Amino acid sequence: MENLVEAKKHILIIGTSNYSSKFSEIQSTIRTSVICRASELPFLHRAHCHESIIVMKDDSTPEMWIEYAKNLHRLNPIHHVSSFEELDQDKACTIASALNIQFHHPSTIDWVNNKYKMRKRLEALQFEDIPCELIQSVEEIKTFATKVGYPLILKPSKGKASTGISVIYTEDDIEEAMEFSELAAAPRLDYSTLMVEPLLVGQEFSVEVISENGEHFMIGIVEKHVDQDSKVEIGHVFPADLPLHIENKIKQYTFKFLDALNIEYGITHTDIIYTIDGPKIIETQLRPPSDKLPELIYDSIGIDCIQYLVEQEAGISIKEKLVNHLNSVNEERKTSAIWYSFVNFDGVLETIQNKDEIKNMEGVAEFSQLISDGIHVSKLKSSYSRIAFVRTIHSHADQALLTAQKAIKNLLMFLSVRGIVR
Repeated sequence: MENLVEAKKHILIIGTSNYSSKFSEIQSTIRTSVICRASELPFLHRAHCHESIIVMKDDSTPEMWIEYAKNLHRLNPIHHVSSFEELDQDKACTIASALNIQFHHPSTIDWVNNKYKMRKRLEALQFEDIPCELIQSVEEIKTFATKVGYPLILKPSKGKASTGISVIYTEDDIEEAMEFSELAAAPRLDYSTLMVEPLLVGQEFSVEVISENGEHFMIGIVEKHVDQDSKVEIGHVFPADLPLHIENKIKQYTFKFLDALNIEYGITHTDIIYTIDGPKIIETQLRPPSDKLPELIYDSIGIDCIQYLVEQEAGISIKEKLVNHLNSVNEERKTSAIWYSFVNFDGVLETIQNKDEIKNMEGVAEFSQLISDGIHVSKLKSSYSRIAFVRTIHSHADQALLTAQKAIKNLLMFLSVRGIVR
């Protein structure tokens, strides 16, 4: 990849991101432009930093995106295309191809962002053989269940933020699950066909990796805590406290998986579940992790994975510095954790009274309220249902998690609930 810092070049960012303004922090001579859909505009970070911003109607065709990119290219030659989120990564791919600029291969983007196609790719390579089907009716789920049994998991094939996920334990659950998953919606999420597969059972982790020239470097493994009914993530611990042989097994399995999807560069966030048969893939994203995981990683081992990603996107080789950084991580590293508050009913959040008390608790690095006062709250339906979080740091692994959980338990939330007339 060409070094854009030295060349003083122009980077086109597809979509919005909190990271896009970091290019100018690396070198003020790097210029950036953005093409995004209209519904994404409110999420555009520091818009004044960009040289050009093109806003597309949400229903614009890929051909229209390409035409606007070509027009921008004619006025202000583009030297690199970046995308920091799954939404419209396919547009980034087609634009880069039309401009003859290096990007991830179209099939890689397809496998990453379509969980059904990812499963079929792994099956074709005999990497994993987890049965799955795209479905459009209750009867199709029943037919699938006769082949593989229960429990099952139903989810959008191009989902995000744990939206629209239903666990099906018996045939009696199918109709309600189908209705819930079909109607599920979330910000920055397009509709996609539902898919069904067996419910994998085991401890869940995410593996954070940065790749360069087809070589993968593991930043670390995150221990995930997931609500078993909704499959929404409610907590994380970094680094996961694992025996070395299990850690290496997860690491090597993830690297082989990334090779199977032909991932050559960039940052990946891969969710896996460690079953009685070993690690199995849930999904991966070709973007930075969310849920404050970059902050957890930095607090624990001092590695700013976002900075490494932006430097790589600017054409700077990061391998040597990253390897040295990983090798210098102290065994006495701290553990960081995050825990979320949520409710199991519908209501309105009136206020959280003791926010300052929570912020000042020993070991608390950050407290944040995610849903504003006066806004409707509900039981967990997606990551957007979570009300607040506490992020902690501690020298002992178990204490970081316990401190975060204790802080959330002590949170004084006042909610109003309407009565029900039967």
